[in-house]
Amino acid sequence: MSVASRTVSLRDYVNAVDGQIEAGLSFGQVEGFIDACSIDEEHKAALWLWAWLHQSPDVRRTFLDAEVLGLAYVGGGMTRPLASAEFPSIAKGATRCSTSS
Repeated sequence: MSVASRTVSLRDYVNAVDGQIEAGLSFGQVEGFIDACSIDEEHKAALWLWAWLHQSPDVRRTFLDAEVLGLAYVGGGMTRPLASAEFPSIAKGATRCSTSS
């Protein structure tokens, strides 16, 4: 007797992330799960954004305050996927351009 198998969809991963958030896992734990998923980086970025948007305002504010102060740890894996995907020059440490008046 064979066991039926099916492909895991992005919706399945979203449901898993939702379940982890509802269970009270920390953002770091959810981020670790996303990083371990066997999906492409664009889908990981979408999951990361989904998880981020579903964090409490206090959690988001804490991370944003740390980032502004330069205290956020940026290690390997799934850190700052939107910066890498949308603004590669910023993600690689390029200097930001400013306009002079």
